[in-house]
Amino acid sequence: MRGSALLAALALAGSAQAASPPPLPKLNLQQEAALRCSAIFALVSGEQARNAPVSAALPKLDARAREYFVVTTARLMDETAASRDGVAALTRSRFAQVRDELGKAKDPAAARRAMLTPCLSLLDSELGPRPQK
Repeated sequence: MRGSALLAALALAGSAQAASPPPLPKLNLQQEAALRCSAIFALVSGEQARNAPVSAALPKLDARAREYFVVTTARLMDETAASRDGVAALTRSRFAQVRDELGKAKDPAAARRAMLTPCLSLLDSELGPRPQK
């Protein structure tokens, strides 16, 4: 269910396209990293929701990953003055890029871990460390 929410957000974003695609804003390095991590969180969260073996050994993504995704896309709209459609197009693009990179990986599980690890650090720096159980 967790990953389903992120994937549903991507799908809704895809259904909101206008006749002509909105102009895509240029992102700075920090914005690009945040967007890429959002895409990684969406992909891994979706795999975990489907119990995909390739993501089984990765840290479980939770509501914090969804919150990061929402905060990042809202911040991108604010910082770039991009429309919702523009940010949705950027998000779909990064999701496809990450999915393609992982699809070409010789070791898919290791590739996911390598992408996810710095993003978890970014998640902690943005939203605070994960609460201890």
